Amino acid sequence: MHVFNWEGDFLYDFKVNESLSDITYDAQSKILYAINRADSRIIRYELSEYL
Repeated sequence: MHVFNWEGDFLYDFKVNESLSDITYDAQSKILYAINRADSRIIRYELSEYL
């Protein structure tokens, strides 16, 4: 997964072991949410230490 800032500058490259869809980011809490449709789970990634 590639992470860019709002200006489009590359910030980080993360490796995830799940197949994700419907990804969204909460800028206030700095949490990335996604759905793993294979097992119907919501995945949450805490990104505050990176952003």
